[in-house]
Amino acid sequence: FTKKITLSFLAGLTVSLTPCIYPLLPVTIGILSSNHHVGPVGMLSRAIAYLLGQSLVFTVLAGLAIKFQLLF
Repeated sequence: FTKKITLSFLAGLTVSLTPCIYPLLPVTIGILSSNHHVGPVGMLSRAIAYLLGQSLVFTVLAGLAIKFQLLF
């Protein structure tokens, strides 16, 4: 089980480095820094919330795929 989780994590890292996500980087940065009234701490907290949200979604999907032996 641990080996499969590790492989899923490494596959996720590999996918995040593919060129198809590069056009979305300015959009994501623009959304995270869209409100100038929050300051640097607010932007950092938004970025952390975004990171944790993405991590949670993909961890749940990986867990479901492993549990039901699915291949996406």
